[in-house]
Amino acid sequence: MQSRGPGIGGRHILNFRMLRRARETKSRKLIIGTEEGMLYRIKKENPDKEIYSLGPPKICYNMKKITLQSLKDAWKKTGTR
Repeated sequence: MQSRGPGIGGRHILNFRMLRRARETKSRKLIIGTEEGMLYRIKKENPDKEIYSLGPPKICYNMKKITLQSLKDAWKKTGTR
């Protein structure tokens, strides 16, 4: 599933699909535009490939704000277990 919005070809690829595409592609060189934490994970999971960032590092500041306590609070609010 792809989300709607701007991006290459008008598409954003969800994180789990980005990881899968990087792993499954036969290409040895990839240029990826994503948050620096995701780029690090893609590089770590694909040591046999050359991974390049599309431009300067991007930081998702809202993702960096997530803590175990904020997750616990969100679960309590939604009734999720």
